Amino acid sequence: MKQRVLMSALLLGCLILGGISVVIYAGQDRKAPVIYVKKEDVTYHEGDSYKELLSGVTAKDNRDGDVTGDIFIDKIVPADDGKAVVYYGVMDKSKNVGTATRTVNYNTSGAGIQTAATDVQADAEAENQAEEAKKAE
Repeated sequence: MKQRVLMSALLLGCLILGGISVVIYAGQDRKAPVIYVKKEDVTYHEGDSYKELLSGVTAKDNRDGDVTGDIFIDKIVPADDGKAVVYYGVMDKSKNVGTATRTVNYNTSGAGIQTAATDVQADAEAENQAEEAKKAE
């Protein structure tokens, strides 16, 4: 009699623990967010900010909703044909990671860097001219 009661209690405990496990497993978020990339003609100049590369890229998660602000650029892989593949990623609150890629035009001439350097040089020259004009007065 004692064995039956003990076996029944153990069986009931196993069933309860199994049921709890199923509920916990079913309640977990295991679905990665989805990244949507608009088909746009994008040109990236090596050294520029990623703002242009993030243009037209959004992300949605089934539980967290809009996670566009969490999108990051994992890497940019240049190709020999003047193009590059941009790898995007995004992570939701449950640590599920969604990925996407986009092929963009890629310019290694550093036009963006040269423009910034030219602007800084022009500003410095303007300051020097202003100081010389004050000294001449």
